[in-house]
Amino acid sequence: MGDTKSIGVAYRDQDIDGGVIGRTNPQFMRGTTVYATQELGYCSCAFGEVTQLTNKSTAVTLNTPTGRITMNNASLGNNSTVVFRMNNSTIKTNDVLILNISGGVAGVGDYLAYVGDIGTGYADISLANRKGGGGGSLSEAVKITFTLIGNRDD
Repeated sequence: MGDTKSIGVAYRDQDIDGGVIGRTNPQFMRGTTVYATQELGYCSCAFGEVTQLTNKSTAVTLNTPTGRITMNNASLGNNSTVVFRMNNSTIKTNDVLILNISGGVAGVGDYLAYVGDIGTGYADISLANRKGGGGGSLSEAVKITFTLIGNRDD
């Protein structure tokens, strides 16, 4: 079926199933739906790691679209929330930052991590101590894994 409508340099109806788009050079792919049969995400070369120094409110810098932040193990009081800034040159104002707690914690559900603000070059990330029943302060090096979804309409 392919190669039937010449447009001068190539053919309009080329079959790219099974091909790799942007293997050597990044390519834009436009359409209304993208389906993946396995994994959809970044390659390992786009992943970075950083360790937070000093305390839980200390800013970190990691200029990759996906990665892991290991937070400082300073104490966070019961029902308290701390905010720190992640400086990241790949973030734009209308992007979406997905994050989750991926390790360094003793109890499931003791913490809640979320993005409080995002702008060009940064995201403000909040970590809340949600240990119930007056569980007291927590002093753990929480690991937060994140992935950026670019919305280039800004």
